[in-house]
Amino acid sequence: MLLKKRYLLVGAAVPLLILNGCSIGGSTEQRDIPVEKIDMSRYARKTAEGIFDGVLNTKFVDIKINGEVKIFTVSDKALKQLEDLNEGDQIQFVYSLNEKTIQNELQSVTQVNGQEVETVTEEQKPVKDNLDVKKKVKKENEIEMEVEYPKTTKIVGAVKSDFIKGKFNVIDTYDWNDQTLDKGDTEVRFHTVVDTIEDDIQKERWRAADILKEVGKLHEKKEGDRDGVKFIFYAENDDEYKEIMVMKNKYGYLRVETDTPYDEKEDTIAEVTAMLASIE
Repeated sequence: MLLKKRYLLVGAAVPLLILNGCSIGGSTEQRDIPVEKIDMSRYARKTAEGIFDGVLNTKFVDIKINGEVKIFTVSDKALKQLEDLNEGDQIQFVYSLNEKTIQNELQSVTQVNGQEVETVTEEQKPVKDNLDVKKKVKKENEIEMEVEYPKTTKIVGAVKSDFIKGKFNVIDTYDWNDQTLDKGDTEVRFHTVVDTIEDDIQKERWRAADILKEVGKLHEKKEGDRDGVKFIFYAENDDEYKEIMVMKNKYGYLRVETDTPYDEKEDTIAEVTAMLASIE
């Protein structure tokens, strides 16, 4: 998204306050004051077409209409759409007059270079038994899997894949390569632990603590309700969350190392938990 620097002078609309029936010096004068009718149609949404000419300091946008550059303020929804635009794109958009600033505000972009822009509002999202049901993607061998996210439960697409000595369900937003799951800046690595004995995993605890000290202060999660989990250590900073878990299943001991951006940690851990629970 192209950012421009420009100094703008924005005028404010100042309401005129009229005092009716004020008492001065003990006398009161009642007068009929005419009320001006406001034409609310001026605030109605309108559709127009023009050429995208760049964003000014993330708060204003230039759009060339019939050869003349017009300046619009930008709503939060429209600002996200503008991130994908290039200068010179032909757009169709919806705008309206903002009642507070008395300026035309860009509400949304509906077409880019003749192509419709898909938008989904919260009201359009289907709600069923607190499940956010994902549309099925037509992939070979795709299955549905339930993930318990912090705020809601979702049904996601997954593909059954080979996992060390068994199989498990890989959520289709991840790539599964050589015992590693990748999705954007998130990486989950799986290792079999062979140099340990039953209930003696102190070496793994030392190893995890030594790795995590490079990220931040060491913490331990208490996961007594999860079968097979021996320990979970984690550390975090403003940018990164790293977690190391050692668990035991029918195949033996397994070490799971998760690296993810800090603001994605809760969703990532929910997804990893669901995938681990599907190991066959």
